[in-house]
Formats: sequence, structure tokens, C-alpha cells
Amino acid sequence: MARQPRVHSSTGIYHVVIRGIDRQKIFEDDEDRLTFLEHLRMAKDASKASLLAFCLMYNHAHLIIEQGEERLGVTMKRLSVRYVSWYNMKYGRTGHLFQGRYKSEAIESDVYLVAVLRYVYNNPVKAGLCDFARNYDWSSCRLLGGKSGLIDAVRLADFCDVNVLLSPEPAIKQKGILDVSGPPRRGKTDAAVAKTMYKASNAETASAFQALEKERQISAVRTMLKGGASIRQTARVTGLKKGLVESWARSAKLRGRPRRI
Repeated sequence: MARQPRVHSSTGIYHVVIRGIDRQKIFEDDEDRLTFLEHLRMAKDASKASLLAFCLMYNHAHLIIEQGEERLGVTMKRLSVRYVSWYNMKYGRTGHLFQGRYKSEAIESDVYLVAVLRYVYNNPVKAGLCDFARNYDWSSCRLLGGKSGLIDAVRLADFCDVNVLLSPEPAIKQKGILDVSGPPRRGKTDAAVAKTMYKASNAETASAFQALEKERQISAVRTMLKGGASIRQTARVTGLKKGLVESWARSAKLRGRPRRI
């Protein structure tokens, strides 16, 4: 199937989402997040773009970018190539890290920009990572009203009032905001499954797990499935291909939870 052409923004402002392949983590620790932000700074500076907001989750990231002298695609390519190369070197892995090309939507009005900004800021709250958006360490929400070499606060103020963004009142309802999080999950959280992975294999990260001998991987995967993790969730936490986890589950007559999460 041919790729759908991207929607051009007449304002030059886009909401961008990148996520890990098969929903696996793209940030294992704070060093990864800091490195990603540094590569993001270099990419947007090289393109003369303005970064209006960011929010780094575990397996995806939200960016709101005003296109600069170069196309958005050039900026995103600089970012992804540099970060994936660094990440693969650090964890001794090869291949893709992100799920295909980045997703983007055009932001055509100040009203919609405010709605998207507040949606992005509240992603960690929605995920249960914090109680208030400003308490999350890896979002530009905590930088509002202050100085930052990464966020273009002056440009952001051209479009909206910071006080509006921090208002406790519900955001203006808008349909169709770009979302990759899916429906709320039930059952075991990824954190709980990752804890099971560590207990069963002594591997703290997906990259460390992928470096284990095959038999240790199989044993740990079966333990995770027996503990209530789904096949898709097990694949996401371990970084293994979903088909591989399925084959190991079939050989042990395990299916995990039947829900797709």
C-alpha cells in the first residue's frame, strides 16, 4: 500500500509523534532522554526550526515544531539518524528503533495549538506517571515561564498565553489530536512485566535481554506469559519480535492474555 502524503501546514507548525518499533522502549534511562534532547536541539538549530514543546514517554515522544528553513522531514531525519546510531552503539544492537516514519499533523490555528499543547503536557498524567503536568521531568511543561535553550519561549508566547496553558480548567475539546497511546490498559502494567523479566533473566533493559542466550530468553518469556503478560506486551517489554514470542508460546502451549493492548 502506498504511503499517504503528509498534510502540509500553512502555519508551518506540526505536532509530531515518534514511537518505538512494536511499541518497545526508546528510552531506557535518563542518559537516553538527555541524549535525545541534545540531538533534538542540534537538529532544530541546524534547520533553523522552533521547538514549541516536547514530552518524552517510555516508548514514544511528542514534539511540537515550527518548520524552519528546511522541511520538517529533514529535521526529523537528522534527529532520528543521530539518536538511533547512538542508541544502537550504547546497547550493542542493530536495526530499526522507531516504528516506520514519524507521524505528524498540521496545526492551523492558535486555538488548536493550545489544545494540542495541553494534550501533550497531560500525556504523563493520563499514563499515571505524575499527578500534575508540571511535575513530569521529561516534558517542556515544567519549563513554561522560565528560560530554556531548547524551547523557543518567545515564539511560543507569540501564539498563546502561558497562563492559559497552565490553567486547571479543562482544555478546549478537539477531536482528532494525533494519539498513539491507544485505549487504557487493564491487567499488568509494562513496569510489572519488566520486573518479572528482570527476576527471570537478571536483564534490566530490553537491550540486555536481547543479548542473552536463546534458552534464557525462552525461559524468561514463558515465565512472563505465565505471570499474566500478553504476547504483544511481552514483545514490547523485551524488544523481541511478536512472532518470535508467539512461536515460543505455542511450543509451550502458552497464549498469554488474549487481549491486544
